Amino acid sequence: MATHLPLAPVREGQDWLLSCAPDPGAAQRAWDAQQLAAIPTGSHWRVAETPLARALEALRRMHLNLHGPVLGNVRSSLTWWLLPPNLADELDDVGGLTVHPAGWELHCPPVTHGYRTEAETTA
Repeated sequence: MATHLPLAPVREGQDWLLSCAPDPGAAQRAWDAQQLAAIPTGSHWRVAETPLARALEALRRMHLNLHGPVLGNVRSSLTWWLLPPNLADELDDVGGLTVHPAGWELHCPPVTHGYRTEAETTA
């Protein structure tokens, strides 16, 4: 039996992500065109980037504890964790983890689903 998430939390997550974009309309248009939306880090959140295997191990250790939004790309073997903007500096010295500065753009799919990039569909 498949488990489905309630639509309300997904819609709330989508609305929150759009509110982080400097131009929410442009982000929505990118998603409508099946493209990723470039949303810069800054006052809403920062991004920590790590290899996918390391992120999966961290998720296994945390079990069901809340950990914040996570984006993963199997093809590039990378994961991006959205962090509170004031937490990122505490992680600067963690090996294998890159904390991106404010203003760095994360290319995001909509919360409702992911996209395959052109490179992935032609590979």
